[in-house]
Amino acid sequence: DGTNWVHQMNTGGDVFFSVWLVSSTAIRLGGRFSIYNYQPATGGIVGSNATGANDIWGTSATNIFVVRGSGYGDVLQHNGTTWTVVYGAVGGPSLDCVWGLDAQHIWVGGAGKIVFSNGTTWVDQTLPASASSYNVEGIGGLSPNDVYAVLGSSAGGMILHFDGVNWFQDTTTTDALYDVYVADQNNAWAVGKDAIYHR
Repeated sequence: DGTNWVHQMNTGGDVFFSVWLVSSTAIRLGGRFSIYNYQPATGGIVGSNATGANDIWGTSATNIFVVRGSGYGDVLQHNGTTWTVVYGAVGGPSLDCVWGLDAQHIWVGGAGKIVFSNGTTWVDQTLPASASSYNVEGIGGLSPNDVYAVLGSSAGGMILHFDGVNWFQDTTTTDALYDVYVADQNNAWAVGKDAIYHR
């Protein structure tokens, strides 16, 4: 209701890792065992045969992307009816985050990698060698030539910046980082293990 947090439902044993709003009457939930379509008004929830969602992002109800982690390592796209693998393969490196500006500018990140899609093809990005032992946990930005990625590892964290051509190491942190939000040119936040960073 915009005022209070109200418990909606129990998961029936699943664990939800991500949520994306399709419309005010339909929400996609990414769980360990399935990707769900949840209708808040009725409390109805329907699972699909796609499993292991780590993150969800989309441009519309007919263009939703899901990244999957350990044991999957792929990107699924939903066209409103079916889920299709558009990148990666079962058993590939874990993919943990997906973010985009629009249908032609989509980035996914995971175990030592970032992949970009123009809406048609998926291309592995060249990252600085210093990022190879980190996991890409979150991506966000303002434009195709102003994108940040936050990375985490047992050794700490790293922030990368994309200028439209290349990814550069922006800074390192003593804390593993898990997500980033870029509000404008003067305000970006990165969060992680016992840490909040502002730029």
